[in-house]
Amino acid sequence: MMKVSFKNYSKTFKKKMVKLWNKNKTKSMSKFCKDQGISPRSLKRWIEAYPRPPEKMSKDKTKPQESSEYRFIISEDSLVISLGKDSRVLVKSAGNFRVVVDKLISGQFEEAWTLCDTRSMISKFSNGVVSVEGSTVKVSGVVIDNSMSKKLIEMVNKGEEGVEAFAEFMKRLLINSDERVIKELYNFLKHTDIELNSDGSFFGYKAVTSEYLDKRTEKIDNSIGAIPVMPRSAVNANSNVTCAAGLHVGSLQYAKDYAFTGDYVVKVKVFPEDVVSVPVDYNGQKLRSCRYEVVEHLFEKGDYSQCL
Repeated sequence: MMKVSFKNYSKTFKKKMVKLWNKNKTKSMSKFCKDQGISPRSLKRWIEAYPRPPEKMSKDKTKPQESSEYRFIISEDSLVISLGKDSRVLVKSAGNFRVVVDKLISGQFEEAWTLCDTRSMISKFSNGVVSVEGSTVKVSGVVIDNSMSKKLIEMVNKGEEGVEAFAEFMKRLLINSDERVIKELYNFLKHTDIELNSDGSFFGYKAVTSEYLDKRTEKIDNSIGAIPVMPRSAVNANSNVTCAAGLHVGSLQYAKDYAFTGDYVVKVKVFPEDVVSVPVDYNGQKLRSCRYEVVEHLFEKGDYSQCL
């Protein structure tokens, strides 16, 4: 198996990054991490490893905290922020609860206020690209399919980083000149193991041989870092033809089912404008593209101890 190298950061460096992040009042996590040359995933792990000391508060008598126009109360189960006569409540089960608490403790009251309102949060962190009007979701003014609402909610629960990733993905998706592909890709993205990334790409999965070659021709290199490419015109665009030419990518379950014992399952990165068709079979669990990048070895068929 090909070895993948990772950066080893010192404990001092990790604590320094957490301290800088706690002092940050203006940048989103993705922008902060880009400036510091680290990944958001690493920063999240470090924040969990070196948490800010919690403020002492009574379980039964949590006193309101005040700062200029904002007042807030944080309890074990929820928090309340008030601005004038308006109040917003966020329960602990919300995906961005911990983020909002951190914003309040660090004095980022406007950010916390925005994060407590889903519509405002979506508009702010997508730079106005994504908006919600009633039950309708729009991207750059274009109404998108309702099936994407579930994916949007999933990304909202990841906080500002998730909303930014959704916005970037949708902008790149609309670059695709084929409206049919745009609608077909919604069906593929409903699967929860398909992750959206901050650059507008998404992760899919692929079964390959133990030599990191494609399983059909055993000629296409799928080793870590490889970028298979083929002319878009050579990829079958007819979604009703279920087995045809193209660079195939699937959901994690599809890749596991397609692999034989001894085969590998790898994670691949795909940009939406490179998708050509999503076949009608397999409940939308696979697609045909003209390009993708192999980014990670996940596991060998039969050994799921390394499975995500």
